[in-house]
Amino acid sequence: MDIRDEAMQLRNEKHQMIKTGLNAKMENSHDLAVVYTPGVATPCLAIKEEEDKSLELTWRGNVVAVISDGTRVLGLGDIGPAAAMPVMEGKSALYKRFGNIDAIPIVLNTKDKDEIVRTIRILEKSFAGINLEDFSSPKCYDIEDELKATMNIPVFHDDQHGTAIVVLAGIINALKVVGKKKEEALQMGKIFMKMIKGDASEEEIDSLEEASALRDIAHMPARVKCAVLGWRTLKEALLGEDADDDDDEDDE
Repeated sequence: MDIRDEAMQLRNEKHQMIKTGLNAKMENSHDLAVVYTPGVATPCLAIKEEEDKSLELTWRGNVVAVISDGTRVLGLGDIGPAAAMPVMEGKSALYKRFGNIDAIPIVLNTKDKDEIVRTIRILEKSFAGINLEDFSSPKCYDIEDELKATMNIPVFHDDQHGTAIVVLAGIINALKVVGKKKEEALQMGKIFMKMIKGDASEEEIDSLEEASALRDIAHMPARVKCAVLGWRTLKEALLGEDADDDDDEDDE
């Protein structure tokens, strides 16, 4: 069966990929009185006196909100909040399976940045953290910045931080394989970023060429690829095929 057909069949059968469950015994009226009223009044008053105790005395301390407006969902684009729910639900399932963190999928029926920020901000007391997911660019950056500046819980933008973490892990492993130091890779990375912005110097690009860092440009970002090809073409046109030999003679 095709994986897409299997995904549809699973949801037709199960209807949901996550669900809540009980973490306390509720078998009789006494249990009910401890979990709910009148017993629940005691933790309520404790939290009233010290608000951060809500992270210890309720599920809030282990709950993350996975939030999207559905404007940039995976490879599907702007498909709307309702259609984004399966992705948010799937991400919540990943949190539970691999981190034992309870995550709640939330989709917002608005594309307005200010409304999104306000809505997420007023949900703060319900969660230990916020996972922003599949918001379109460039508003995603503003949403993250405004929330991080005004909220007292972590705000994580999956499309930025998640990607960065995976890339960093790959770089660390690659450096171990080739026996390179992180300082060398950092310097090359800085030059790559300057190339993307278009302000890398001749010497910096040459240093990458000498290190064979530009040997395979097929999978590089388009702007880097253009910069590399443009530099090579310009250098050849200005200095000719014997450019490297001329440089060596000058050095002598």
